Parts: sequence; structure tokens; C-alpha cells
Amino acid sequence: MGKISRDDPRPPYKLVAEALRTAILYGDYEAGAKLPSYEAAAVEYAVSVGTVKRAFTALQEEGLTVTRPGLGSYVRTQRAKPYDHASSLAEVNAKLIDLARRVESLERWVAAKR
Repeated sequence: MGKISRDDPRPPYKLVAEALRTAILYGDYEAGAKLPSYEAAAVEYAVSVGTVKRAFTALQEEGLTVTRPGLGSYVRTQRAKPYDHASSLAEVNAKLIDLARRVESLERWVAAKR
């Protein structure tokens, strides 16, 4: 692992995530390999544990790693599809529109039966 540049204006968690991502993609950490603990990575990159946690979360959201509470973080053996918030919101929106139409139709039906 390499040190992060203090001259880089990006947030430290992004720098740590980039350094770990690069190490994963270049094979320094193979599929299934355990990543360093939060504390060890914090010492390695001279950042806080909170910064490391945020970096690990970013890698997990990208589908590169998986974190098992109490066991640590590992490089995924199979690439996960990153969660697509936009398509999920679009699906929820479509379902809400459909539900609203169905409720409106039901209300008209009930009103007609009175």
C-alpha cells in the first residue's frame, strides 16, 4: 500500500479508497483476500479510523469489497453490481403511480356502487 498525498485536495477518505482500489485492481489484494483492519489502515495512511471506515464503505458500495461484522473486510470473489439508486427510485415511482391509478379506479367503482 502507498501513502496518500497531503497535497491532493480531495477528501482523505476518497484518497484512501483510491489507494485501496488500486491495490485491489493491481492484484496486491487478490479475490477473497482480507483487507487490513480499520486501525491498521488508519496507521498506514495516517488518517483517522472514521476516514478509513468511510473509504471501506465506498469500496463496498462499488462492489469491490464485502465487510463481515466482527470478521473484517474482504475483496469480493465475484464482482457485485453496484446499487443503482436512480433505477430503484424510478421503480418505486412507477409503482406509486400504478398504485395511485388503481386506488383512483377503486374509488370511482365504490362511488358508482353507492
